[in-house]
Amino acid sequence: AALAEWNVLGVVLCGPGSGLDGDDGDARVTRAVPLSVRRARSFTEVLAWRRDRGTAGLGLPALPDETERPVAIAEEHVPTLPGITVPRTPDQDPLLRSHRERIGFVGAILSPHFGVEVTLRKGKTTEFCQHVLREGLKWPVKDSAALASLAVAVPAFVEVLRTGEQLDRLATGRLLLRVRDMWRSALWVAAAVLVTDETTEAGRAKVLRQCEETELHVSRELGMDECWEWPPLIDGTSLVRELALPKGPIVGLLLTAITDARFAQPDLTRDQAVQHARQVRDADPSLKKRRV
Repeated sequence: AALAEWNVLGVVLCGPGSGLDGDDGDARVTRAVPLSVRRARSFTEVLAWRRDRGTAGLGLPALPDETERPVAIAEEHVPTLPGITVPRTPDQDPLLRSHRERIGFVGAILSPHFGVEVTLRKGKTTEFCQHVLREGLKWPVKDSAALASLAVAVPAFVEVLRTGEQLDRLATGRLLLRVRDMWRSALWVAAAVLVTDETTEAGRAKVLRQCEETELHVSRELGMDECWEWPPLIDGTSLVRELALPKGPIVGLLLTAITDARFAQPDLTRDQAVQHARQVRDADPSLKKRRV
């Protein structure tokens, strides 16, 4: 479908504030969408309209999954997952309330297109899903950045839910550092991706059980929820002084090495962190040559 058609998804999904009920987008399609839908206060209302009316004659592409399985599984089961609550009434819709839930809900809808790139004017390429949020829904840059993080984390969680093999401390820490407080949303979007119309009830229950176990594994067994908020053991300036480092990329590389070591060993001390950075530097000839 043409990008211009996807841009009016803002009207069909989000109603007021989408930026598409004025001069932007396709005016013919905008007029064809009832005002009540454009002013809808919840995804549930909009999706109900899509079910009843479809897209016939509107020139709109179908939603990625018109059976609405990703959305349905999200609506039905997210409230059962620890730490996640999706409001059930229109005036408490995730579209209007929690940033995490809003991005997660749109992520469930757009998940089939994670990783897809589109070409814009002058040959510039961009991620399709981020383009929908920035240009179609006219949401803030922080929202498209959050969706980008979601697109990174969802495949990792899909693999966990599919295989039942949990990520180790290092992999978990790196993933959470990338997605931050969106990780729970990424987890239930992963569940939405895995459950299709062909999934049996037993299969659905297995995915959701594994989803809950993963949430508990990360937050309780590993104790890594909010690991991105851990105060640093040492800052760059102090590390430069301790190891007589030149300023530049080497400092960031060694700070990353310390962060990785801390993910693997949460009780790491400052002295141990400095010693680890020294060992990493000394083990790499290209880094040893860059001492001052």
